[in-house]
Amino acid sequence: MNKIKPKILVFTRVYIPGFRAGGPIRTISNMVSRLSCDFEFRIVTQDRDDGSSLPYESIKASEWHPVGGAQVYYLNRKDISLLRLVALINEQAPSVIYLNSFFDPIFTIRVLWARHL
Repeated sequence: MNKIKPKILVFTRVYIPGFRAGGPIRTISNMVSRLSCDFEFRIVTQDRDDGSSLPYESIKASEWHPVGGAQVYYLNRKDISLLRLVALINEQAPSVIYLNSFFDPIFTIRVLWARHL
């Protein structure tokens, strides 16, 4: 019998294949690898590594990509609008929204506004 997994929508500034942000990438990656049997993970992040002005070469932005046990949506900087975040939240209809940073102006504060709307 197929069990419907609760969906966790994660917002984080940097994710795999990025590495410059260090611990947060590892934390979320480990959480996904340990819990993906019981939860469906969708991760929304930017299309570049921390401190880089160039997007990842091998990743097409604004599409879902399988990465480990999660689906990852890489946003380019011009697509990180309040309306786009509202649309992503509504499309995904998550059981839980996981915000990785308390003070991040885009991936926390803007997401909180988007969720409110």
